[in-house]
Formats: sequence, structure tokens, C-alpha cells
Amino acid sequence: KGLLMISAGTHSNIIRTLMPLVITDEELEKGLSIIEEALGELCST
Repeated sequence: KGLLMISAGTHSNIIRTLMPLVITDEELEKGLSIIEEALGELCST
């Protein structure tokens, strides 16, 4: 879906996003919406 993410933590239970240091509010909102949608899909299965 266009985001760079890696797992982190001892049990890989942390989502770490890789975003630029300079990001617009629109880009941030779009990224958060993608994360929210993906987590919703995971929780519904």
C-alpha cells in the first residue's frame, strides 16, 4: 500500500514506520489512514 514499515521489539510486536524527516500533514494523514485500514483488515480476520 506504499508504506515502508518494519517490525521491532523482542517479539516483533511493534510496528515501526520509516518516514522522511520533512512530511506534510496530508502525507502523514494518508499514511495513518493506510495503517488504520490495514490494522482493521487484520483484526477482522
